[in-house]
Amino acid sequence: MGSISARTTQEKRDNGVVIRPMADGDRRTVRRIVRATFPAVVRGLFAFAGHTLVAERDGVPVGAVVLRLARVRLGERKVPIGVVSWVCVAPHAQGAGIGTQLIRAGIAFLEGQGVSRIYANIHGDNAESARRFAAAGFRPLPAGALWWGYGIHAVRVAALTGPLFDVGYVLWQRPEPEPGKQPRKGGDGVVRTLVAHVPVCFLALVRMTVPGMWDWAMLGRMIVVLWALIVFRHLAQRFASRMLEWRGRYRIWESGFLPAVLTALAAGLVLPVTGAYYPRATAWRYEEHRRELGIVGLAGAWSVIGLTLAGVAAGALWEAPQVLWWVRWVEELGAVFLLANTVLPVFPFLSYDGVRILRYSSVAWTVTAGAALAVAIVAVAGLP
Repeated sequence: MGSISARTTQEKRDNGVVIRPMADGDRRTVRRIVRATFPAVVRGLFAFAGHTLVAERDGVPVGAVVLRLARVRLGERKVPIGVVSWVCVAPHAQGAGIGTQLIRAGIAFLEGQGVSRIYANIHGDNAESARRFAAAGFRPLPAGALWWGYGIHAVRVAALTGPLFDVGYVLWQRPEPEPGKQPRKGGDGVVRTLVAHVPVCFLALVRMTVPGMWDWAMLGRMIVVLWALIVFRHLAQRFASRMLEWRGRYRIWESGFLPAVLTALAAGLVLPVTGAYYPRATAWRYEEHRRELGIVGLAGAWSVIGLTLAGVAAGALWEAPQVLWWVRWVEELGAVFLLANTVLPVFPFLSYDGVRILRYSSVAWTVTAGAALAVAIVAVAGLP
């Protein structure tokens, strides 16, 4: 399975940890570590694939990392790529640098197989993992970087690395892409988020429309209302960050659009893939920004609550058909937006403002989620 570099071997002697290939008898222990490390929904996706290294201390596995290898076409040639994933350390062994050792051992193994491009898929708010991977030479890729570099073959790279399915995750690469080999700066903004929702709206409307009843004006209203919700939230969060004098940066969530497309096709619902604000630094500590992230999250959540409530009020005050068509989309899209973005803080594939608010203040989240749920129920009750 390849060799571990001499440097890594020396490092692992310092704390008595040995990094080695996983044996068949380690599988049950590794699964227990995964269950203890990741949330229930996430660990349900775990699978042994490619090569797995374990960190052993006193003869017992206390951590693991899953590595994937593939050859992907880049221009006229195929290049080997590697993926570092599922870095996990048993709770009782955390804090001893074992996670960093596993990452470095994984890099050494992949480079020993001739890999020059190594990827990792990291949740945007997982500041601890971001620091570890940044120290190992990884950098976050700009939105669209895979398509820019691999063209249509980016689909395979995305499938290997994971961001096809995980909302809120960002793809990192080692080494950092060369200048001119990635999209120009500014591509992570809200405009791309708005444009990417157009086909999602189209597919959702096709799914929910009775054959022969298609209406382009209906699609236009649907898109405009969704854009209004996204932009209103974005502006509220931008205003909050400026009032706090906090230098945050907006990032599109490319990873969420496949789930959004599948939801549109299966249920005729538009799952908003909103993006979020992050600290500008590559390596940062969540606790140092917890207050700012929480307040920016509150601004985003309450902006959507307010706009949805305004739509409900408009529907109650005016009965003109021209108004009710707009109100219908505000109520329907606003309700889904509120549930996905605020009310479900423990569901990693959807909620984002809710997670940050909860980590900032449980009282603030209880009040905000209660208001969001109430408005969503009223909005759904008003639908024809």
